[in-house]
Amino acid sequence: MENFRFIVFKDNHTKIIELSSNNRIEDLKEKIKNIFNVDSYIDIDFIIEKPMRVIGKFNVEPGILPRTFDRYELDKFGIKGEINLTFHIVIDYTPFKNTRKVLDLRKYQEKQEIEKEKCLFNISSEKDFPKLG
Repeated sequence: MENFRFIVFKDNHTKIIELSSNNRIEDLKEKIKNIFNVDSYIDIDFIIEKPMRVIGKFNVEPGILPRTFDRYELDKFGIKGEINLTFHIVIDYTPFKNTRKVLDLRKYQEKQEIEKEKCLFNISSEKDFPKLG
C-alpha cells in the first residue's frame, strides 16, 4: 500500500501529513482542519509547477481541487512523491450528504404474489385455451 506525503503551508506554518492510498480527499481535508483548528469547509490548493498526469488516473493540476473530487480515494489521482499544498477557508458551503432511502423490494413481491393468484388457469382447459382449427 502506497503512502502519500502532503506538505501543507498556511500563514508561515508548515505541517507534513502522510496518508495511505485508501484514504480519500475528504480525509485529507479533515486532517488539515484538525491540525490547523478550522471549523468550516476548506478548499485544497495544490502548489505545483506543472500538472501530474498518469494514464487512467485523475490529473493533479496546479490550483484549487474541485469539490466533486472529495469522495475519491488518493490512489485514483496521479500523485507522485511529495505534494505542496495550501488551503482556503470557505464559510458559506456545506458539502452534499447522500441521504438516499434504501429501496424495499418486499412491497413489490406482495403485489406480484397477489397478481399470480388472480391469474390461475388450467392449461388443459378448452375454455381457457380453445383449439385454433
